[in-house]
Amino acid sequence: MLGMIEIRKAREDAERQMGARFDIKAFHDRVLEDGGVPLTFLTAKIRRWASGEDTR
Repeated sequence: MLGMIEIRKAREDAERQMGARFDIKAFHDRVLEDGGVPLTFLTAKIRRWASGEDTR
C-alpha cells in the first residue's frame, strides 16, 4: 500500500511539473523498467525524468 501511495504521488508531481508533456505510458515505463527498487530510488528517478534530466 505504501508503494502505491508513493507512486501515485510521484505521478501527480510529474504531471504537475510536465503539464502537457506528461506521457502516462512513458511514466509507467520508467516505474517498471528497473523492477523492484527502493521507493527513494524510484522517487528520485521519476523526479529526474520529469525535470528532463533523464531523456530516455
